[in-house]
Amino acid sequence: MYYKLDHEEPVEYTICKINFSDLTEESITQKASLSKIGPCEIKVYGNEGKFPHFHIVGKNFNCPVCINDARYFNHGNENDKLTNEQAQELYEIMKSKSELNSFEGKSVWKVTQMAWILANDDSNIILRKRPPKYSDLNKHDSIHN
Repeated sequence: MYYKLDHEEPVEYTICKINFSDLTEESITQKASLSKIGPCEIKVYGNEGKFPHFHIVGKNFNCPVCINDARYFNHGNENDKLTNEQAQELYEIMKSKSELNSFEGKSVWKVTQMAWILANDDSNIILRKRPPKYSDLNKHDSIHN
């Protein structure tokens, strides 16, 4: 995790690491759209505009997802998508408890919300008790910047 020193510094919060269960060496070679995705991290960056979102980042993979809605965030060239199985797994991960010591007992999703608020001064985040149903990501249109 990187801490904000002042508003001019780039801000990046790593929320958690993900190893999607269906991304084995064998499945990677079988799925061209997921080639070399490997292990990923959920990240929140500063100065990212007015739509609260996080990124699922891996090697040659960047999938922006809205925090408030189960929708992808169209972020220019960063517009990779998850399979339905990975979207379900993301939903389970976001409901799980964070392993970051500073946020013990909070869900990964709550930590993601807090990171957005810390990293983006002009936040339009709606604080909710439960994450959106990310398993439905592929059922909705993307939100555009």
